[in-house]
Amino acid sequence: MCLAKLLSSTHSATSIIRDPSQDQDIKDVSATPLVLSLEDSPAADFSNAFKGYDVVYSSAGAGGKGGEERTKEVD
Repeated sequence: MCLAKLLSSTHSATSIIRDPSQDQDIKDVSATPLVLSLEDSPAADFSNAFKGYDVVYSSAGAGGKGGEERTKEVD
């Protein structure tokens, strides 16, 4: 969320989040939240989400939660 805070004052920023409860945190830094899951959403949803943007910065990880299989899938 820190990157969205830095960018949103001069650029349009959208933060992809998995947990809808983070929605207000994203709005609080003047960015747009978009709920998608690396595990559950189809790749086409991500392709559509990135249309029209000049830059996409991605940072995600499982944080070791869910075992080795999930960590490899998400990371």
